Amino acid sequence: MHGYRLGLVACWLGWASAAWAGGGPQNVAVVVNADSFASQAVANAFFEFRDIPAANVICLPLGDLPDFETVDVETFRQRILKPTLDTLDSRGLAAQIDCVAYSADIPFAVRVNADLGDRKLPQVITPTASVNGLTYLYGLVLAKNPEYLGLGVNFYARLQTRTWNEGDKPWSDDQRARYREALKQLADKDYATAAKTLTELSAARPKMPQLWYNLACALARQDKADEAVQALTQAVSAGWSDAAHLLDDDDFATLRPREDFQKLVQSLQDKPLELRPTVGFRGVVGWNPNGQPTPPDRGLRYLLSTMLSVTSGRGLSMREAIEHLRRSAAADATLPGGSVYLMNNSDIRARTRRPMFEPTVKLLQGLGVRAEIVQGTLPQGRDDVMGLVAGSAGFDWPASKSRILPGAICEHLTSCGGMMRENAGQTPLTEFLRHGAALSSGTVTEPYAIAAKFPLPFLHVHYAQGCSAAEAFYQSLSGPYQLLIVGDPLCAPWARRPVVKPPELPTPLKGLVEFQPSAAAPEGKSIARFELFVDGLRRAACRDGEKLQLDSTALPDGPHEFRLVAIVADAIQTQGRAVWTGTVDNHGHSVQLTLDGPGDLPLGQPLKLHVAAPQAAAIEVLHHGRVLGRIDGAEGQCTLDTKSLGLGLAQLRAAAFLAGAEQSAAVSPAVLVRVTPPVALEPIAVPEGVELVKGIAVRAAERPAQIAENSLGGGWLKDLGVQADEPIVIEGYFDVPADDLYQFQLRSPRQVQMAVDETALGQSADSPWKFLPVALKQGTHRLRVTVTGDGPPQLALRFGGPGVYSVGARQFRAAAK
Repeated sequence: MHGYRLGLVACWLGWASAAWAGGGPQNVAVVVNADSFASQAVANAFFEFRDIPAANVICLPLGDLPDFETVDVETFRQRILKPTLDTLDSRGLAAQIDCVAYSADIPFAVRVNADLGDRKLPQVITPTASVNGLTYLYGLVLAKNPEYLGLGVNFYARLQTRTWNEGDKPWSDDQRARYREALKQLADKDYATAAKTLTELSAARPKMPQLWYNLACALARQDKADEAVQALTQAVSAGWSDAAHLLDDDDFATLRPREDFQKLVQSLQDKPLELRPTVGFRGVVGWNPNGQPTPPDRGLRYLLSTMLSVTSGRGLSMREAIEHLRRSAAADATLPGGSVYLMNNSDIRARTRRPMFEPTVKLLQGLGVRAEIVQGTLPQGRDDVMGLVAGSAGFDWPASKSRILPGAICEHLTSCGGMMRENAGQTPLTEFLRHGAALSSGTVTEPYAIAAKFPLPFLHVHYAQGCSAAEAFYQSLSGPYQLLIVGDPLCAPWARRPVVKPPELPTPLKGLVEFQPSAAAPEGKSIARFELFVDGLRRAACRDGEKLQLDSTALPDGPHEFRLVAIVADAIQTQGRAVWTGTVDNHGHSVQLTLDGPGDLPLGQPLKLHVAAPQAAAIEVLHHGRVLGRIDGAEGQCTLDTKSLGLGLAQLRAAAFLAGAEQSAAVSPAVLVRVTPPVALEPIAVPEGVELVKGIAVRAAERPAQIAENSLGGGWLKDLGVQADEPIVIEGYFDVPADDLYQFQLRSPRQVQMAVDETALGQSADSPWKFLPVALKQGTHRLRVTVTGDGPPQLALRFGGPGVYSVGARQFRAAAK
């Protein structure tokens, strides 16, 4: 079993008292694609806006993945999930992390076929999962247990949908094989044989609702209406709760006029919803099927997870991605006005969640939050959208003339909302983020309008009670495996935070440090406990009224970041914190890190540093918990490539080591560097007399240029007649609508050199993906790509901002033949 799953919290006050917490920056791990400038920039922005500890940032080299949008499940396990959990283990952070936030350019979809063996899945359980769905269900994923595909597998959900559970006892191999056989018989329209098999299985599996449901389908297709209604009644008794699915299933077309069928549907629609109380989340506990926290070895453990932003495919521009993170951070604890709108129309996408609209409105109004059920696709002319539950294949937000407020959660139930590839259909979730939402979501493959795969409207009830956005989502989601959630997981506009008083401590700190923490709780609340973090690592905890103790001799000499976190004594356990820098001096060691030049410099310019530490045998320069430079000796110079830091704010520290020591003896004050975009290129004019057509020009050495309108897919050069090892030049003009930062993405087994307006952007001589930023001023620019060297005629070349699309007629024009 993976060490992270079994890790215990050394400073627990007992598992029950640590069961819940509203979550804070120190409880979030940020995972970055270290080979993507966009991934680094988004992570750096989140790091700055949310004050994430440097040790909580994990940089993974993922440029050599064949595809950074979709991967197979084993690649996800070995290259993303396990390295993330192993890093948290090695840094001592595993027990305090509740959420994993993925930055941009990390695969958002995962093909899970390899974990299925010869299992035949129901049609609605498709074998493609989201990166954050599988991260949430990490224990089952590490065990290669495909039960993570279950639509009732999330016991943290506050309204458990039991429609798809497997009953109250384990399957035998024979039963599972026969059930798969029955599903195949249904798919082959062999309804009589399927009904016989399912009837026999129902005696052994009487509490499995979908078995009875499928039996009803087989019987109805044979015009055995009375028996079909009886089977449906058994399905409802066993836990089937989806009235909308019953009404929309064509198998029951002949039953709809029957009074007993209508009464059965009405009973489901009238059945009161059993919404469990809202609670905060903590990753170190288990959760049992009754929705209660348990000791970690007695329930399923989860990790909240979102993707911070998407900048490839149908994603956002870098500016848009950073802006929606900035807005959501600023919305925290603002106790906003605004309204939650629930859109009602005849589309199945809206009807799927319609039975929960009235209870949601009533609960929100009871919390003092305005909520309204509105006819249509989008609210029209409303300037106070704080939440939106929609269901439609496409929409035009600007045309609605409505305004999304900071911190809002807006999402729509549809098939392709989370499919971020450039050629996907329907309106993507990023459209809500572009226009102001803090978070949105969508499935990464066809979901078949199953309510358990989408957040129920009650997510706004959890959110309005002060939960973080990530907590609100996962409390409203029974089967999370396919849902891609994008945005700031910490956003909590309705949180009422305690105000923590920084303690008065001696300077410098020596030996055993003891103090009694203090905080002012929100009105009507009290403080449950305090936790003390040093450089992001939890070092001590105590109940309110007790004293915290810290052995400062366990820390290297030098300045450290201290975070004192107060946790409210209620079910959500909202956090407040005070952050300060304190200096430790137990051994008289020190190390200095200084810049040899300005603190702001453009991406790609070398950063020169000077380090010095008396008596040190070696000095390391650290960024996001990783070593970027090392000096052997007590003093020296170090030069870093700013591309390794990424755009935005970078925090650097030096650590000094004595001879033979594995632990550092001293750390330096933090040095802040801001990496800025490269100088923007001026627009150019197309030469007079040049006729342009849509597409890009591809020219081989001995043949005239050909115009390619589409470069999507691996064989586009071969389709143009390009041979292996043949040198080619690709050229095209393109227009950008505004002064901004744009990007190219390229991958080829051959040698590639790229230039825009005669300015070299970079080159590639191997297969890994290259992510190349380019700052451009509004107007026309010219691309030139030279491909040489041995190898097959393969080149993936994309451009964009917002989003990234394969070069071709969509954005480029080339000189006519």
